[in-house]
Amino acid sequence: MSPNYNVVKVFAIFPITILFLSCGGVSPPQGGSGELKINWKFPNNISCSEAGVVVIGLEVYNSDGSLEYENNFSCDYMGVTVTNFVPDTYSVVLVGYGLNGEIRYSGSSSADINGRVVLIDMEYVLADLTLSWAFESPSNTDCIQAGVSKIGIKIINPSGSVEFDDYVKCADKGGTITAFAPKKKYLIQLTGYDIAGVPLYYAEFEKTLNFGDNDVGTVVLKRVYTKAIFSIGWTFGSENKTCNEADVTNVRIILSAPSGGAVFLDKTLSCVPQQYMNQDLSEGVYSLILYGIDSNGNITYSSAQKNVELRKGNNDLGIIVLNKR
Repeated sequence: MSPNYNVVKVFAIFPITILFLSCGGVSPPQGGSGELKINWKFPNNISCSEAGVVVIGLEVYNSDGSLEYENNFSCDYMGVTVTNFVPDTYSVVLVGYGLNGEIRYSGSSSADINGRVVLIDMEYVLADLTLSWAFESPSNTDCIQAGVSKIGIKIINPSGSVEFDDYVKCADKGGTITAFAPKKKYLIQLTGYDIAGVPLYYAEFEKTLNFGDNDVGTVVLKRVYTKAIFSIGWTFGSENKTCNEADVTNVRIILSAPSGGAVFLDKTLSCVPQQYMNQDLSEGVYSLILYGIDSNGNITYSSAQKNVELRKGNNDLGIIVLNKR
């Protein structure tokens, strides 16, 4: 899946700055002679920067469950040694904080002062959303066929606050948006815009995001019908000849005012059995006529002129018969 948009959602703020970073060797309040040696690693051995973690928060609890020690360390240390503990079995909790103070990873383990290094696996505690998109149409159009230049993605949390609102290239075909609070239901809205910024397609759905990656697959955006579009087919003569049989190369479609005069659509298309017209037209009654044109540019067939009513949305005008001129 490509690409990763790397957008950090700050849903819990714990301000941490370099001024508060420390290295190992800080004594617990009660003192002692033992050492706790703690290392950490991320899934697939990725680095701190790849994990988006700047600071590791260390908390040490004694066997009574009381907080014995806490401090913050640079993630890049990948390990610390904390001294002056009295003999006991301790519970160690690590929290990995991102640049904005959001909790991104955590891990825990028991430890004692026997001199062995305790390696703690850090687990991702946020939720990511992975998706791709397609467009509703008879031919399952891609971005170019659908006329979509960019995709607007808006993600709203249960409280109604917008956590993500941005545009991506339609040609990206999908990606991953990172760092949401897990175990919450989000409203996801996708809008496909043309190059002029006009919304052409739209979809929305709700999804409860769990820890880690949540891949919702392909989201099909449906056409935003602000005006009328239509599909139309054609055949030739009473024998229902095909384009090749009728020696017709192109078909010209004209929609005009029923009273004559104004022409609203005049389009010449390659002669294939069916066409799906993606032009937006206002609702209303139009006069329709089709012409069949041969390879020399001569009009060899034409349909009877008739009135058709177009309504908002897709209008199937059926199969039009063109007769020899």
